[in-house]
Formats: sequence, C-alpha cells, structure tokens
Amino acid sequence: MASITVSDGTHTSAPLRIVVNSVSATAVSAGGFHTCALRSDGAVECWGLNDSGQLGNNTTTSSSSPVMVNNLANVTQISVGKYHTCALRNDGTVWCWGDNTYGQLGNKTNNDSHVPVQVLGVGGTGFLTGVAEVSADGNFTCARLTSGGVRCWGHNQYGQIGNNTTNDSSTPVNVVGVGGTGTLANVIDIDGGANQACALISSGTVDCWGYNNDGQLGNNTTTNSSSPVLVVGIGGTGSLSNVTQISGGRLHACAMLSDHTVYCWGDNANGELGDGTTANRSIPVRAGTISTAVSVSAGEYHSCATLQNGTAQCWGAAAFGQIGNGTTADTSVPVTVIGVGGYGTLSGIANVSAGGGDINETDDYEQTCTLMSDGTVVSWGQNNYGQLGNGTTTMSIAPDGVALQ
Repeated sequence: MASITVSDGTHTSAPLRIVVNSVSATAVSAGGFHTCALRSDGAVECWGLNDSGQLGNNTTTSSSSPVMVNNLANVTQISVGKYHTCALRNDGTVWCWGDNTYGQLGNKTNNDSHVPVQVLGVGGTGFLTGVAEVSADGNFTCARLTSGGVRCWGHNQYGQIGNNTTNDSSTPVNVVGVGGTGTLANVIDIDGGANQACALISSGTVDCWGYNNDGQLGNNTTTNSSSPVLVVGIGGTGSLSNVTQISGGRLHACAMLSDHTVYCWGDNANGELGDGTTANRSIPVRAGTISTAVSVSAGEYHSCATLQNGTAQCWGAAAFGQIGNGTTADTSVPVTVIGVGGYGTLSGIANVSAGGGDINETDDYEQTCTLMSDGTVVSWGQNNYGQLGNGTTTMSIAPDGVALQ
C-alpha cells in the first residue's frame, strides 16, 4: 500500500487509495473516455470506457478500476487516443488496440481489436520498426522514428496524417516535408490532437499539419494543410523557437520553451490558451506567467503544466472539475491544482496528462491524470465511464487516487 498525505497546515487529507503490489506507474496517458498507465514492469493497465476494446483486455466491458492489457509486455511508452490506445515496446515496434474505423490501429484492416495488434510497415509490408515515440490521437496515430522521420495512419479528412492527401490509410505513410516535398526529418518530439498533429524539430522549431479552423496549426491562418507548416513566432513574425516539448489538444496546441515558459495557440473558447482571454489565436500566446514549467499537456478544452517544484497548474474549461482547483468555473489564466480531498496543494507531481478528444464528439470527456514522483497515479474531472479509475463513475473536482492492480 502506497499513500501520499497533503496538508495545508490546518487540514490533512486521507491517504490516496492506491495499491501498487510491488510495481509502480512510470507514465500515465489520459485520452477520450479512458486512461492508461504504464507500469514499472513494462505491463499496461487501462480503465474507463471500453465499447471498442480500448482497454485491451479482450472484452468490451467498461471498468472504473484498472484492468490489465492482454499479452503486452516490455512496453516503454503509451499513448491514449479517442477510442484507441497504442504502446511502444522496447524493440521499437508499435502495438495498438480499440476502435479501428479509420484504420488507426495500422494493421491494414478497419476491424476493431480488443487486444493489441502490431502496426504494419509503410504500405502494409512487414512491421513498423525503429520507432522512438508513438502518439495516438483523435482517429489517427503517428510515430516518430529513431531516424527522425514520422509515419502516420488512420483518418485523414483534414490532412492529419501529413502525406499531402486527404485519403485515409490503414497502414503507415510517410509524413512529407514542409511545402509537401521530401519527407519530414530531424523530429525529436511529436503529438497530435483531434484532427491535427505537430512535430518538434531538432532546431527548436515546430511544424504542424491537418485541421486548422481555429488556428491550431499556429501559422497565422485558419486554412487546413495536408503537409507540415511552420508555427510562427511570438507576435506572428519569424518562427517559434527554443521549443523543448509540444502537446496537442482537441483544437489547440501548446509548447514549452527552453526558458520554461509555455505558449499555446488555436481554439480558446474556454480559456485553454491561458492568455487571459477567450479569443482564438492562430499564433502562439503566452500562458499566464508560468516560468518554471517542466512539461505541458493540452487536453480537450483545457491545458496543464507541471512545474519545477512538483506542483501543477491548469487552465481552461472546468465544467467537470478538470482543472483541479475545486471549482467548475472556467479560467483563462493558470490556477494551481489543489491537494487530494480538496486541501492544500497537490505536490510531488512528476507529470500531468490532460485528456483530449475529437472535434465531432458531442459528449465532453475531460479528465486529468498525474503521475506522482512515487509512481502512484492521481486523477480528477469527468468520470461518467470510470475514466478516473477510482472505482466510481462520479466526477471529481479535486484529485483522487487510482488503485492499480
């Protein structure tokens, strides 16, 4: 039994209800109506909605408590999309499960899978190998290769798989270079949203492609692009530079810079860009006064940043308590996540994951999960399908614990 106790000097919360049974979490990813955690032993546990088999336990039964993904070991990274999930193994292969309507599992079919299936190679030949990072997004998936290239597959209505077409693909395709020529290269980080994706280049710049109705490509336009475009600089001139990490949300994106500030762009109806307004931005704007960020996560209509002191700040939509400050009032500026049970400040955070979704989805699925420095998992927000993993389907406006198997 592991526990964390937080105190504000007056109240002390009850310990988190977290059982780790000699293993701990090393990563957590919040997506649609489900969430997954990577365990220290290389196995994966998931919880929440399971109508398409996105929990990977060979059933379609939803679960408000974590369940083990079947026959999956030696995992080094996980990514949760809308209704599907993907995992990167230590041999550089990618395995996905869940909804496959658009071929987002990458196995040359459109059949859902309730257990992990291996992603095929480009054109369906062999298997995809040499992968360094995977990103399961709305209804598509992208992978960054150790060589610095990018492969994507799945839904492509807006050009989100980046191959200069709008044709869906059930097997990986090469993401082309800026302007539609050659192939995208020197990529060191990748992340997608509902129908757009972004890549961090080794030079510190960012390229994005796909849907752009709200300016989420960050190139000072609202025109979709089926090939990568350069994110412009602060104020709309030059290019955004000195970026060290990126994150794609439903209709917006965020980037952390080398000075530990955070900049976001795209949809801002709920204040998810954090600039004190609700005006959409097609160029990057600074999120509050954050200057000590160590990571950023863009969700559906909200965003969060982990800070150097082990706390987190979130901003944007809060109808389900997903910004974790004990209220359901939206905020267009970052606020500090409170402690378990609503007391004090949540501390000891290693990383935060804000859940995101799809542009055509009518339901809201906004949950947030954190990986704690001791390997436990804490979550808050919407919980209609048990995506908080705390054994209930009751939303929580304050952090609560997840009981791993």
